[in-house]
Amino acid sequence: MYQVVKEMVDKMGYEVRLVRVTKRVHEAYFAQLYLSKVCI
Repeated sequence: MYQVVKEMVDKMGYEVRLVRVTKRVHEAYFAQLYLSKVCI
């Protein structure tokens, strides 16, 4: 799953600034991604 999200973020021209884990349910983690637009 990580690779899919990384490719989507890259293709949209963003970079991940912060990942905040917000919840854990059994063995699954939920998180908020903080993105910023990459300026070329």
